[in-house]
Amino acid sequence: MGTPEVKMEEYCGLLTTKQMPVALKAVSVEVTVRGWLAEFSFTLEYESREPRPADVFFLFPTEGNCVVTHFLAQIGKTEMEFALEEQFKATGLYRYNAHNGLHLCKNQEGPDLFRLSLGSLAPGGIASIRLSCITELSVQRGAVQLSLPTIISSRCPPPDSDSVPAEPSASGGGVPSSLSLSAHIIFPSGIDTVRANCPLSPLEYLTPDHTQARVSLCPGQQFNQKVELLIYYRNPHQPTVTVEAGLSLDESQKDVPEEKKTPYPYQMVKCALRSCAKLFRGPVENLHKQRGLLQNTQKYSLMKDPVVMLGLFPEFPPEVLSSQSSCGEFLFLLDCSGSMGLPMGSQKRGRRRLECAKDVLQLLLRSLPVGCYFNVCMFGMEHKSVFPESVRYCQDTMDIAITMIQEMEANMKDTMILLPLWKIHNKPCLPAHPRQVFLLTDGGITWDSMRGTAFVKRNALSHRCFTFGIGEGSASAMVTDLAKEASGLSQIITETDRLLPKVVQSLRLALQPAVQEISVRWDVPPGLEVTPLTPQPFVVFPGHRALLYAQLRGQCDSAAVGSAHIQYTLGGQSFTKEVSFSLKPQKDSGLALHRLHARAVIRSMEKQHDYWSDYFRDQRKVQELVGLSFDSGVACVITDYITVQRDTKKPVEGLSPIKTFQSYARWTCEGVACSFEEKVEDWLPDEAAEESALLKLVTLQKADGSWAVDSALVSVLGKTDEEVNGGMPEKTPSFVSPLQTQSQAAWATVLVLLWLHTFQLDSRDEWELMAAKAASWIRARPGLSMTQYLEAGNSLLGCQVKPQTLGL
Repeated sequence: MGTPEVKMEEYCGLLTTKQMPVALKAVSVEVTVRGWLAEFSFTLEYESREPRPADVFFLFPTEGNCVVTHFLAQIGKTEMEFALEEQFKATGLYRYNAHNGLHLCKNQEGPDLFRLSLGSLAPGGIASIRLSCITELSVQRGAVQLSLPTIISSRCPPPDSDSVPAEPSASGGGVPSSLSLSAHIIFPSGIDTVRANCPLSPLEYLTPDHTQARVSLCPGQQFNQKVELLIYYRNPHQPTVTVEAGLSLDESQKDVPEEKKTPYPYQMVKCALRSCAKLFRGPVENLHKQRGLLQNTQKYSLMKDPVVMLGLFPEFPPEVLSSQSSCGEFLFLLDCSGSMGLPMGSQKRGRRRLECAKDVLQLLLRSLPVGCYFNVCMFGMEHKSVFPESVRYCQDTMDIAITMIQEMEANMKDTMILLPLWKIHNKPCLPAHPRQVFLLTDGGITWDSMRGTAFVKRNALSHRCFTFGIGEGSASAMVTDLAKEASGLSQIITETDRLLPKVVQSLRLALQPAVQEISVRWDVPPGLEVTPLTPQPFVVFPGHRALLYAQLRGQCDSAAVGSAHIQYTLGGQSFTKEVSFSLKPQKDSGLALHRLHARAVIRSMEKQHDYWSDYFRDQRKVQELVGLSFDSGVACVITDYITVQRDTKKPVEGLSPIKTFQSYARWTCEGVACSFEEKVEDWLPDEAAEESALLKLVTLQKADGSWAVDSALVSVLGKTDEEVNGGMPEKTPSFVSPLQTQSQAAWATVLVLLWLHTFQLDSRDEWELMAAKAASWIRARPGLSMTQYLEAGNSLLGCQVKPQTLGL
C-alpha cells in the first residue's frame, strides 16, 4: 500500500479557534516597491457567518525575509494592536489565561507564524484588520516579481486549478468580493514596463525620468487567482545603493507616520534579562556586572545609525550562459528511507524506487566535469556520507561512491531531510566552486519537509537545489518547493520516464557559470566609516540578485556623495562596476532596511546554537540580542508579541488560547503519511528492461571523459571485437605500455563520438554533455594522431564526420 496524499484546506488571515476561515469581504492593498524591496499595507474586512459568537485569531506566515511593522484590528468598538513582551512573561500570562495573544511561533515545520488572538466576533459581526509588512523581492525572467503574500493568496485557487471559486460558506471560506491594489514603484535607473496575470490600468509615470511610476488593478477585479506582477526596470544590471536614516532610542518619532513608529519601550530589555537570569537560577546582576551594561545597550543597536543596501543583479551574456563550467561542489542527497523500497508504480512487483534513484545518481556522477568536487549523503532517520568532506572528482573517487551507492538499501526508516541539509550548509563553501545540491527522494513520511524548505530558502544565496521526485505519488509539493526556493529545477520520474533527458536537463543548468570572487569597496568622505553588516556572497547564480547591507557611522555634509566599487569574475573574465550615491539618507522608509537586516541578524544569532545553550549564557550576547529585538520590533527567542489595547497599551484580557498546529497556508498541501500494510520484502522487482544504448554509454564512460575498448562498448557500436580491434590505426601488442593504453582509449572515444554524431542526432540534447566531456579529454592529448583515428573510425562505422563537427 502506498502513501496517499490527503488534501486539506489551509488558510491564513482571520480564523476561528477551530482553524476555520472567517469570510473575507474586501481587500485593499497599497504597496511601495523600492528597487528590490516592497512595503505592503493591507486593509482587510471580514464578516462572521457563524450562527453563534466565535473566538478568532489572526495568522500570517512571515515567509522569507518578511517583517510585520504595523498591526491594527477593530472588532466592534475595540481597537487592538501588538506590542513586544519578554517571552517568559507573555508565556506565563498565556498559561494563566490573563491574556492569550501569543504571537510569533518558532514553527518547527515552516516559517515563523505571526499569530494574535483577537477575542470574540459576534454573528454577522465585522472585523477590520490593517497590517503592514516589508519584504525582499525575488527575480523571475529578468524582472522583479511582486506577489501578494499568503495573507490573502490562500483564499484563491492554486495555479492550474480548473475549479471555480465558491461563494463564502457558512464557515467562512471563499473568495473576497472585491480587491483593489495600487503599486508605487521607485527605481533610480527608471521603470520600463509592468506585466501581470490580471488586467492592469495603464502605467502612469510620476517623474519625467521615469524613475517613479504607479500602476493599479483595473476596477471590479475579482480575486479568483493569485495576483503576480513582473516589474521590468531599465538597466537593472547596474548596481543600486539605498541609504536609510537610523533612529536613535532617544530621538522623537513625531515625523514618522503612525503605522511606522516603533512602539517597543526600550526599558522592557530589563525584564527580558531578568527572565534569562531566572532560567539559569542566577540574579539579574550576573548578566550585567560590567559598568553600565544595561543602560548602554543602545550602543550595540543596529537601529541608531544609517543603513546602506547595495543591490547586485549581474548580467549573464548569452555566450556565457551557453557555456559549461568545470568548477563546482556537487552534493547529492539520496533518500534511503523505508518508502524508497516501494515500487515505482502501481505494480507490486515493479521496479523499486531506490533502484531508480541509484540509476539517476550514477548518471549524475558519471556526467560531472573533471576538476569539480563532490560528495554523496544517504539519509532517512539517520544519515551518512561517502566521504567526510567533499573530494575532487576523479576515477577513483567516482568508483568508491558508486560502489557504496550500489550497496545501499531502503532501511533508514522515515525521511528526515533537515539534518543532512543543515550538515551541508554548516560547512563553508569551497572557493571558486559554486555549491549545487541534488536531492533524490519520494518524499514519503517526510516529517520535516516544511522546515527543510524554509531552511533551503534561508540559504538560497549560497547554493542551488535540484530535486528528483522518484515514483508515482511522490511528494511533488516538497520536491517542487525545494527547487523553487533555491532557483533549481524539479523533476518527477515515473516508471515509464526516460532518465537520461531529465538528468541532462538538470545537470546542464547546474553547470552554467556563476559570478564568483565578489568584492565590494566603499569610498566615503572623511569622517564616515562603512561597516559591512552582511558577508559578501560567495557566488551569484544566473537569475539571482544579491543584497548587501552596511552601516554608516560618523558625520559628514548632507550633500556629500559616496561610491561603491564592485569586482567579480564571470566566465573567466573580470568585471568592475561602480555606482555613486547620495549620502543624504531617506527618512520616510519606516526603517525598512534596518528591520529587514535586524531580522536576518536575529535569525543568525539564534542559529549559532540551540535555544538556551551556552551561547545565551554570554551576558553580552544576550543583552545584544534582546536589545536588537526591542529596538527593531522583531521578536526573537527571548521576546514575543502580545495583543494590547490601542488606547491604553495594556494587554487585552480574557482571550482564548491559540492551539498549536504545524500546517500553514501555502499553494501546495503536504501529504499525510500513512503506515504501510504490506512489507517491503514482499515486493520483488521484475526483470529490468534492457538499458538503452545511450544509458550504456554513460555508464561505460570514465570520470575523465574517455572510454575503453571492451565487449560492452563494442556491442553498443554494433560491431564485433575483431572489427574494432582490427580497425584501430595503431595496433596494440601483447605488452601494453601506458602510451598504447592511451591510444586504445582515444580509439574508443573517437568511435563513440562518431557514432553519436551519425546515429543519435535526434537525441543530441541527451548526449551533448557526455560528448563535450569526451572532446575535452581528446583535446588535452595533443600527441595523438587524431587524423588517423578519424579516418579509421569513419571507415569502420561508415560515417563521414569531420573534426570540426566533433569540436576537435
